[in-house]
Amino acid sequence: MVQFSAKDDSQSGPGRGLRDVNSKSSLGVSLGGTFTVLAANQMLPLITRIVADLMTLSVDLEEQCEQIRGIESLPTSNKIAAFADELKAIKESFSADRQRLVSCHRELSSLGVKIDSLSTGMIDFPAFLNRRPVMLCWKLGETAVTHWHQINESYEQRREIGAHCFDPAPPSVV
Repeated sequence: MVQFSAKDDSQSGPGRGLRDVNSKSSLGVSLGGTFTVLAANQMLPLITRIVADLMTLSVDLEEQCEQIRGIESLPTSNKIAAFADELKAIKESFSADRQRLVSCHRELSSLGVKIDSLSTGMIDFPAFLNRRPVMLCWKLGETAVTHWHQINESYEQRREIGAHCFDPAPPSVV
């Protein structure tokens, strides 16, 4: 699997430099990076497109890696000009796709969401429930954000949102 390094991510956090870190956008998300269920659901059309692009790019990059390894593993006597041209084209495509992948990661990061699992399209939205940090969670293909889990829990341990009321902003530090 193609790995994404955190060091490739944007140096600024979600919403930095836009407004005061405690202000809220029109979607009801704190620019400090926490979401209400409504805000998370309003962002789904955009998140869906980005996650779908990321998943496609990830598969494409993996296939390109296999092609590159296959060509590079050929015995030297078999490396004729046709293979050299093909290898160059694949490496150029890989580089362009890698940049697009990094750009999509940065875009998700700038929106304040976190990738739980790219291979399955699982995304977390930081939130607060009863003044405790939690994650609202969503998976590509779902029509709405309907579950949540504790910070230290996995997606498999998620619970239905039900009647829970998620805090619109992080608790104030006293």
